[in-house]
Amino acid sequence: MPPPPPLSRQERRKAERAAAKAPARASAAAAAAGAEQGAVGAAIVAAAMEALPPLGHWTTHAENPDILLFSLNSRLLERRATQGQDAEAIFTWGHYLIAKALAASAETGETPSGEMCKEGAAVVAKAAGLGHVQAMYYLGTSYYNWKEFELGMEWWTKAAEAGLPKAMYTVAAMHALHEPGRADAAGAGAGG
Repeated sequence: MPPPPPLSRQERRKAERAAAKAPARASAAAAAAGAEQGAVGAAIVAAAMEALPPLGHWTTHAENPDILLFSLNSRLLERRATQGQDAEAIFTWGHYLIAKALAASAETGETPSGEMCKEGAAVVAKAAGLGHVQAMYYLGTSYYNWKEFELGMEWWTKAAEAGLPKAMYTVAAMHALHEPGRADAAGAGAGG
């Protein structure tokens, strides 16, 4: 295929002028589109912000309390927990105290109990009282592990009522596991 014929001088100047005007037209078109997209983008961001749960909602609580402990040293964390109404810091501090008591019991060979972890459990209960659902769930699990089943169910139920899905599951599983007649039937079926 032969190359296209060369442009005449007049055609070349016309193309140069069009190319020079093109950025101005393109930027004006982009500005108009950008303003339109900016309005649409702002509406999308506003809708997303509306859909986000506010701080303090259970979905904003850290499931792993060690996250805050890793980001702050224990003295700073203790100060934050004891000075105010920061439920996340209070929960993390209580969790730290319980873990410290359990580590001490492991060193001495004692069986962990709620009595050993009384101070930490009281701190976690304060966070739970402030509406921290992960603290409620953690208390339920802790009391259950300490063989205080009624307290464990009470805290799991509070967490479930606050909307924590894993607490809902745990409460349902415990009811199914301990339903009158169900354990007997399961035991009879397994033995027969």
